[in-house]
Amino acid sequence: MIRVKKSKAKARLLQDKKKIQETIEAIANGSLDAYLGFRKLYGIYCGRNGVHEELKPFFRIPGVEPEGRIRVDDAFRSTVRALAVEYLSKHAN
Repeated sequence: MIRVKKSKAKARLLQDKKKIQETIEAIANGSLDAYLGFRKLYGIYCGRNGVHEELKPFFRIPGVEPEGRIRVDDAFRSTVRALAVEYLSKHAN
């Protein structure tokens, strides 16, 4: 029973990692709007109770409250896109 739970949890984490990678790549290359990608990443992060620590820089942008008001302007979009590029450089497969 415990082995089954562990394998399911590991499968969910691997699935999340794939979604995270795809989302961040889409943000970085401009095929996904930075705000929509930001919300998607936040949903993954919250859905797993913050287990994906590597996403924290996205939610620590000065003046941005992920669960509150977000001013979606060019500065926000460029910051999120820059964080995506930085993430990809650090987490290259």
